Amino acid sequence: MDAGQSDRLRANKTHPSTAGVTKYDSATDEITISLTWNAYEQHGWEQFSSTVRHELIHA
Repeated sequence: MDAGQSDRLRANKTHPSTAGVTKYDSATDEITISLTWNAYEQHGWEQFSSTVRHELIHA
């Protein structure tokens, strides 16, 4: 399983800890951060902002 497959599997879980995922494309050197609206709605900005910060650290 490559890193992209691992990221997609992690992003598709329904567990709350998968509110965000950072993906790196080595072919283009692009980094994409994906966040779920559902997690924001369930947890609010105060808690969700830590997920944003966490994904920015990965980037």
